[in-house]
Amino acid sequence: MGGARAARGGDASSSRVGAGRRDGGGGGRGRDRGGLGFSDDAAARRPQDDFDVPADNADGPFAPPCPHGHADPSAYVPTPGVHPLREALDGLTYDAHPSHAAAPETATAPPPPTGDPSLPATFTYVDTEAALADLASHLDGVAEFAVDLEHHSYRSFRGFTCVIQVSTRERDFVVDALALRSKMRAHLARHFEDATKQKVMHGADMDVQWLQRDFGIYVVNMFDTGQAARVLELPSKGLGAFYLTDAGPRTTASAW
Repeated sequence: MGGARAARGGDASSSRVGAGRRDGGGGGRGRDRGGLGFSDDAAARRPQDDFDVPADNADGPFAPPCPHGHADPSAYVPTPGVHPLREALDGLTYDAHPSHAAAPETATAPPPPTGDPSLPATFTYVDTEAALADLASHLDGVAEFAVDLEHHSYRSFRGFTCVIQVSTRERDFVVDALALRSKMRAHLARHFEDATKQKVMHGADMDVQWLQRDFGIYVVNMFDTGQAARVLELPSKGLGAFYLTDAGPRTTASAW
């Protein structure tokens, strides 16, 4: 995409954030485990201490939150195990990318990202609601964007999303999902639910679940390059290896 390429989403268990256990405990006397920044201090402040809405650590089945575009949120009743946008997902059709609609001999690759690839990658760091609103406004004018989540679960019962990377062909954003946890849905949910915008992700099985659980955001119309690699039976399913194959330039994510 713009300068920085979104890496595959993953569980950032090696994060330098010292998250507490489900019971709020953390034994020890403040030891730094191996110099990695992990603190065993039970009194250390945890990221979830600043959440506007406490993390849901219930053992029961997940109750899907009301979709952002629901006609009557007050009448919404969640049903565990049933996706609230199942009808929209079942009826979704995937049109060929305009650059691939022509005959193979005349088809062209999608446009490359803007910017000079020889220069250091730049990105917009989003840690205020105003910056998040700017990101949402930018997404108003695009038909596709790539997404990657970084998740933290060290000494945390269910874990939580720490960072979200969003890239378009013009700009890259790194979103502080801890600072903006309660603001994400209001600004970004409509874009993720918009079936006219394609979301490009890699190995997004857990990313989709984290978006739902942490922010009440649902993904509609997604292209998963990891699944594409499996369907094509490529020898390596990693994102980097995918770009080095003939399959890479033929996907909507070719330049990302």
